[in-house]
Amino acid sequence: MQEKDTPILKEIVNLLYHILVKMPHPSALIPKPIAPEKVWLDNADLMQKLHLSASTLQRWRNEGKLPYRKIKGKVWYLESDVNRFLENEI
Repeated sequence: MQEKDTPILKEIVNLLYHILVKMPHPSALIPKPIAPEKVWLDNADLMQKLHLSASTLQRWRNEGKLPYRKIKGKVWYLESDVNRFLENEI
């Protein structure tokens, strides 16, 4: 290596260092998994989907078998809760 090349090499190394410092960590480049969207069903949806009566759904709610949420007086079920209930009960 020649003496005159040294300043140029130092400048290149310095530039490469600054580029590396500004680069994100490789793990930051891996896409994060997207959480599945929550699907909510009301009483009518669930009655139609499962071919059930309102009284059957009411009985399951009263027995604590089927998780639900009541929002502004309306009953809602998470589809994932319904699927889990069906897998365990039927």
